[in-house]
Amino acid sequence: MAKLSQKQSIIKCSDIEPHLFDFLQHELGSAQTTIITEHLKKCEDCKKSLAELQSSLKALEDFGVAQPPKHLTDNRRKRIKFAYMHPFLNFCYIHHKIISIIIVIITLATVLFLIKNASLDKKRNFKEYPVQLNLR
Repeated sequence: MAKLSQKQSIIKCSDIEPHLFDFLQHELGSAQTTIITEHLKKCEDCKKSLAELQSSLKALEDFGVAQPPKHLTDNRRKRIKFAYMHPFLNFCYIHHKIISIIIVIITLATVLFLIKNASLDKKRNFKEYPVQLNLR
């Protein structure tokens, strides 16, 4: 029993939940599938999450958005899956040129601001000292 409690402490729900979609789609290896299956036998919260995910997928299937068409390449299928799983990263991927331009503008503005402040600091710290020159 000591080994069982150690395994339960190692495998947390936060480790399992991100992989539930892949688990449903049978896209995990046998080791990961076994770990998730064993975790689901003991964890009611993850069972509920899995059931919600299954019902969502069922609703999408009923609506006609179940799977991408069969004629798509594996690479394109991965892109579609990525778009649904990570909408912000997909937005960045699609609009990478605009995002790059915005980052360059922000970087230039920051550099100019820092240069301006550095030159102002030099002017503020400048003190005049009287100098006497003996030019004989």
